[in-house]
Amino acid sequence: MPLNRQRTALKRLKGKSKIDLLFKKGTVYRNKDLLIRLNSDPSSLSLEIGVSVPKKNFRRAVDRNLIKRLMREALKNIEETFFFSGTCMFLYSGKDIPISGSLTKQMRELLEKSSP
Repeated sequence: MPLNRQRTALKRLKGKSKIDLLFKKGTVYRNKDLLIRLNSDPSSLSLEIGVSVPKKNFRRAVDRNLIKRLMREALKNIEETFFFSGTCMFLYSGKDIPISGSLTKQMRELLEKSSP
């Protein structure tokens, strides 16, 4: 019998204190080119999501911004799979600029890994 899960509203992750808390107390799941940090908050009705690309791997801001746009587009494609609330951040740890389809697939795999 399937669980009756309520879909949560997606928002952008903003604020230094929330991001610091996520990095201190968040749970980490890794994939080939992605890393996700989760901090669930059952009392919240929304999920705040952030994306990040390290300057260490991509020196040019144009490349970092391109990857962030691709990650946000992939998040829109898999929006129906988010059934938890709290804060979440996706970090791209690959060395090459990804293809949109591969990002969507990797994000979906990470979310399945992190689901209880």
